[in-house]
Amino acid sequence: MRELTTVDAQPSIYYGAASALHTIASDLSAAVNAKWGALSGCSGMSGSYDEAKKWSASYDLQTTMALDAATQLAMTMDKYGSALRTVGFNHEMADWSATIGNKGPAPVKPAAPDIPAVTMCRVPPPSAGGPGNGLSDVVGLAEKVGVIIPDGNPGKLGTIGNTWAALASDHAVTGLPDELGRIVNAVHLVKSPEVDTVLSDLAGMQTSARALEGQFNALAGACHDHETALCDLRDKLTKQLKALAKELAEQEAINLAIGAAASMLTFGLGAVVAVARTAQIVEKFAGPIREMVESWKAERAIAKGVKVEENIADETRKMQSLENRLDDDEFSDPGDSTWLADKNGITPNDAAVLNRGPSSLGGSRDGSSDLISAIREDRVTPRQQADMDAYNKALDKLPAYKGNVVRQTHLSPEQIAEYKPNQPYTEDGYTCTSTNMNGTGNGVNMGSTNVEYRMTSKTGRQIGDYGGTYDEVQFKDHTNFMVKANYFDPKLGKQIIVMDEL
Repeated sequence: MRELTTVDAQPSIYYGAASALHTIASDLSAAVNAKWGALSGCSGMSGSYDEAKKWSASYDLQTTMALDAATQLAMTMDKYGSALRTVGFNHEMADWSATIGNKGPAPVKPAAPDIPAVTMCRVPPPSAGGPGNGLSDVVGLAEKVGVIIPDGNPGKLGTIGNTWAALASDHAVTGLPDELGRIVNAVHLVKSPEVDTVLSDLAGMQTSARALEGQFNALAGACHDHETALCDLRDKLTKQLKALAKELAEQEAINLAIGAAASMLTFGLGAVVAVARTAQIVEKFAGPIREMVESWKAERAIAKGVKVEENIADETRKMQSLENRLDDDEFSDPGDSTWLADKNGITPNDAAVLNRGPSSLGGSRDGSSDLISAIREDRVTPRQQADMDAYNKALDKLPAYKGNVVRQTHLSPEQIAEYKPNQPYTEDGYTCTSTNMNGTGNGVNMGSTNVEYRMTSKTGRQIGDYGGTYDEVQFKDHTNFMVKANYFDPKLGKQIIVMDEL
């Protein structure tokens, strides 16, 4: 025989999960905000030539998506923690209500954090821009080259790349999946219908956290790759300028210095040169430099932008959808919320009601006897009626069982006589039956009973996953039946009552 179905919510686990979610959400938000100053220094780092503008558009988009993803994940974790705090409190209240006798003062819901995890959301300025050409000279070389020499800022690219790398390696980012994993492991100990939903949501947060780290690393790599490409081009261009300077010095006795600014190389700035004297020599170098630049653009494929392995925007949408489930739910009490409901639509509060069952609902909350007795004795209090409404609402969500069931109980001769063949009979209270023909719990009550009901169910509800035994079928109060037979079976030593549900 399978054990009775139990709900062991352990509110402290939900409280701990809520606190941990707020902490890691706050840490993530703080880590991102700490890098804002450095990341905002990206203006003008990519350059102003066409390929750089395309790279910049890609970088700016991926940066926005990365920061949006971080902000959304932090907000979702924080809000989810708040919801779990409420769910834990609902379970604690249910446990307290179910305690009969001296149960002490009612539980107090843990206070919410004073400050939300996310207090601001910012996006860096555009990364495009530059002086317009990566070479400034006094001999007309840039003009003769005929193409814009890349004018990005390697220093800025390196700094921004280092910032993204530092953010990606921050424990608030790298440790986030493991921190969520610890929460998952704790929630696994909870036995309550909403747990599968909670575990699935937490797993979704883990996936987003891993994708976020990947996005930060991709941005770091993109900046460093661009930096490396520009440095490589400038090294090659510097060699060409040195060769040109040497030839000008030898043939024209003109000495021109090579300089380096943030986004360009300079050649001979400040010198006065008769361009006509140098034209032929400059023309000789212009062609190779043009070919070098074109080859570099083709090889480095700067225009393709930032390469990412995952679409971080998808993760942002998933977290936004999860947050919306919390925001859009019609219930202010997450215990009644559809976002925590299981496949049958059973919410945490439904599960708590079903697990307590009709024999304890009434007595546990206002000191009177159970609902079944109260209904049969026509003394239902307003509080008990509210319990009945909640219990019936939960029952209605469960699948109906259509088929034969049995029930074993003890009745007085007068009660047995009320069941008249070929006449309807209304069971005023909740009626517990079993799909096991030996009876509930495989006949655990058989020896102490004198009556066996053999019934055909149409609307009885299978509650085994939420309360009672695995084979239990529950009928709502005031269910109508047609009595088919009422006789004594000498072999069983029991009165047999046969009824079909109307």
